[in-house]
Amino acid sequence: MTFWNFIAMGAATIGVMYFVGIKDFAGFLTMFLILFVTTGIGNGSTYRMIPSIFRRRIFRRQEDQESRAGRSL
Repeated sequence: MTFWNFIAMGAATIGVMYFVGIKDFAGFLTMFLILFVTTGIGNGSTYRMIPSIFRRRIFRRQEDQESRAGRSL
């Protein structure tokens, strides 16, 4: 989700720059609104990834500690 959203943000940015160059306000506004919405989607999808990343890190850390405790016995 985050990757495709990043692609959409890039396309919207190119669209914004294009419509500024040809001085078309309706196109600029449309592309800017798309950019605004995709920025929010990207922020939300990244925010949702954070707990799963840290959950994996904690799980790995616990496995390492258990394996060290097993070796020391």
